[in-house]
Amino acid sequence: MTAPQLSSTSLAPVAAAWLAGGKQRAVEALLVSRLERGRIAVVDGNVVDRGLDRDDALDGALLDALGARGSRDLETVRWRVSRDRRVERLCADLVVEGLVANRAPRGRSDRPVRTGSGRRLVRELKGDPPAGAAWQVALRGRTGLSDPLLREALEPRVRPPLPPQPRGSRLDRRTRRDMTPEGYAAGAAGYGAWGDVGGWGGDCGSGGGDGGGC
Repeated sequence: MTAPQLSSTSLAPVAAAWLAGGKQRAVEALLVSRLERGRIAVVDGNVVDRGLDRDDALDGALLDALGARGSRDLETVRWRVSRDRRVERLCADLVVEGLVANRAPRGRSDRPVRTGSGRRLVRELKGDPPAGAAWQVALRGRTGLSDPLLREALEPRVRPPLPPQPRGSRLDRRTRRDMTPEGYAAGAAGYGAWGDVGGWGGDCGSGGGDGGGC
């Protein structure tokens, strides 16, 4: 993958996001790129299909994350997309092109280990960034978005705090786990968190596809 290809294809911001910031940033860039094109909307914390194309690999990852009804809560979509092989394949492609080293990063970070070529490419892109919200996320993260409506759309819904428990009572461990953000996303992925439909962006089974992680 060379610099001209990375800056000119429709999937370039998502690949650049993985190179610059890792898998979670790639997921954010994917969501923003589809919001920009009106292929999805975010309505009351739910991602809604507005014209995703099954023939597009990353659109397909989103469609599978959304499920049969084409709508699911934002955090569950993030969780499911981040585990899709079609998204993982972006990192494998970066390894093949010599931009990312074929070894795991130290610690628990999902940031890739960039090669010298990868570091140079990121510096070049940041020095002269392409236009568009997806590129802002790819190179600077979600906080780099200049559009406040996009930033707001991508914020997870605030859940009410747990009610106070009488002294001596306790929630079982499974209940407490399910009420954490990670447990909520896992539970919603298993049982479906469809939510209401209708919103931001105007009218404009998880996994699948080939490829592997890195």
